[in-house]
Amino acid sequence: MQKDRQSRISAFLSSLDRPSTRSSSILTRSSSRSSVGSDHIFPQEGTRPPVILGICAMDIKARSKPMREILTRLVEISLGAIEVKVFGENVILDEDVENWPRCDVLISFFSTDFPLDKAISYVKLQNPFCINDLPPQALLWDRRLVGVILDHIQVPTPKRLEVSRDGGPQVDPELKKLIKEKLGAELGGFRVTPEVTMRKDGDAIIIDGKILEKPFVEKPVSGEDHNIYIYFRGGGGRRLFRKVGNKSSDLDPTLNNPRTDGSYIYEEFIEVDKSEDIKVYTVGKDYFHAETRKSPVVDDKAAEILASLCIRVSSSLDRPVPGADSISQRSASWRLKANVTVFRHADRTPKQKLKFNFPIGDVWTQPFVRLLNGEKEEIILREKEQLSLVAQAVEEAKALGANGEDLANLIQLNNALVSKIDLPGTKAQLKPVYSKRQAGQARKFTMLILVFKWGGEVVLHVLLRASFTHSAKYQSRDLGENIKKDLSIMNKDALQNIKIYTSSERRVIATAETFAEALVDHQANYFASPSATPVSSRSSQEGNSSNPSLHPKSGTGPHGTPPALIIRKDLLDDSNAAKDLMDDVKKRLKILLRPGEPEKRPELTWPKSMKKEPVEVVKASANLCQGLASPQLFHDLQEVIELLGSFRAIMRKNFETMDVNKIQERWCCGDNPWLFRERWEKLFEDFCDVEQKKFDPSRAAYLQGLKQAVKLNDPVWVATNG
Repeated sequence: MQKDRQSRISAFLSSLDRPSTRSSSILTRSSSRSSVGSDHIFPQEGTRPPVILGICAMDIKARSKPMREILTRLVEISLGAIEVKVFGENVILDEDVENWPRCDVLISFFSTDFPLDKAISYVKLQNPFCINDLPPQALLWDRRLVGVILDHIQVPTPKRLEVSRDGGPQVDPELKKLIKEKLGAELGGFRVTPEVTMRKDGDAIIIDGKILEKPFVEKPVSGEDHNIYIYFRGGGGRRLFRKVGNKSSDLDPTLNNPRTDGSYIYEEFIEVDKSEDIKVYTVGKDYFHAETRKSPVVDDKAAEILASLCIRVSSSLDRPVPGADSISQRSASWRLKANVTVFRHADRTPKQKLKFNFPIGDVWTQPFVRLLNGEKEEIILREKEQLSLVAQAVEEAKALGANGEDLANLIQLNNALVSKIDLPGTKAQLKPVYSKRQAGQARKFTMLILVFKWGGEVVLHVLLRASFTHSAKYQSRDLGENIKKDLSIMNKDALQNIKIYTSSERRVIATAETFAEALVDHQANYFASPSATPVSSRSSQEGNSSNPSLHPKSGTGPHGTPPALIIRKDLLDDSNAAKDLMDDVKKRLKILLRPGEPEKRPELTWPKSMKKEPVEVVKASANLCQGLASPQLFHDLQEVIELLGSFRAIMRKNFETMDVNKIQERWCCGDNPWLFRERWEKLFEDFCDVEQKKFDPSRAAYLQGLKQAVKLNDPVWVATNG
């Protein structure tokens, strides 16, 4: 029986390395007297019985949102190798342990009213594998025992004195023996009640001749008693209690003399650096997660617990997953020289583009080559006058003999220019392409790539002032405010030395400006960096255009100075040096992501070192559609095509039968129903009107972009048309 259980547990642990499949729901069946008790049943894998995971805790813990999330994730990664049983409060409190559900692995922990002794008896009876060992949890009931353990494993704690009027902590003999064998620490033992007096000036407590100066903290020895008092020098104090609403303490100017009706621990009060404390969660010996938060400066834990100390606590108490609060006392510190964070731009209007490759050897391409004006790198044309030059080049190319597919491409480009030249975000990118590097030979100019784009902007420019899409504005501002709050708690001085770099793209600059305005305290003049250049004066540095309207002024910074964003095109824009490698990778990925192609070209198969096959692009595309249709899992491209085909039919019918201009009165960033239709018609064409073997996997990303824009900016339109 025991060997079979170990075999199933080992199989379950092995299954954790397998890929996850999302389960849409958790099936339940009642098996306990608890009104909310249930067993969570999951499909079994093969004929091997699943590992039974028991959850033995009070309902407020066992059925909390975090616990449900943990169980859901366990279900996903186990692929049917695990069955979860939640015992339920009525079973735990009313049933004998012989009637409790059986399990192979047990998660059980103490909270208010939890019968720990019964749970320990259950473990002795059934012998499950325990995630958190139960007997040592009894140590947490008495703060004196916790102090002994922390001292023994050399975790720094505040200076403390104890007053035991109950004869000392009571320890179960088996637990006492266990701690002696595991740690070598002696627990328990009778303690004589000490002599306790206050110094004449009332600013110190004297316990058996040992003096502890105010301010000090008075804690009941019971770990479940949160009535903790803090006594201030000169008189008065603060009474702490379990949090009620947003309140966890009261100031009491009459609180002068310590209590005399029980057993207490008296600790030195720790002054907290920057009013912060740290919550540390430890998972075994190799992983810990910490969160910094505002401290009330009256925390009932006063130990500086670093990563190595957390491991000691976890191992010593046989609790692989404990949480611990720590606060930092003034002492030697390490200074982080820099913190570098990279963000993508905020939400933008959907981007559309046309891409053309012009071989340099053809005469008709020369009008486009002249647009480069001798530049060796990519240039960007944004102004209407500049884009008109592209239209002139199209007419010249036609006259020079462009024909066939080339002529069709030129006509398509010209039509797009005529209809999109006045839209915000319209631009033409001209990229010279050179031959691959060869030893001893100069690279030759072989091709010109022209990319015509419209949309894709987070801004509309009105009187040279940036106006965000609604979501972009809030995304950028909220991110700046949240980071500012975190830094204000952790290290406020960091806000005095911030540099913000941005690419030359307008959507990126606009994002950076709003982010900077929210992040930077207007009382702190961090913009004085000599290497920083205000956005409004950077047009001469770009090289692509001399028109200052391409660089919108930012909001007002401290003392009226605009935020000094630093444009670093070489750092954040330029990928020309890797272009050949990137193009090669794109071609290989396009083949690998097409269903059936890897079998036809074995030289392009996925590396054998990969533990699992990447998700097929058609499945990814299908999942993207779930935001526009009822949740379901699509398994092949044909289902995606059918779904998008139905969307196209609905949209076309609505445009024929409805007054589309009245469906949604307000559109974001100059959008309108006809531009909306144009974007989606192009997408439908790419998915529905091409052969599957010619399907371009990159269109999945375009579908994602359109879907996200619709959800954020056009909810009324989608609700009416969907």
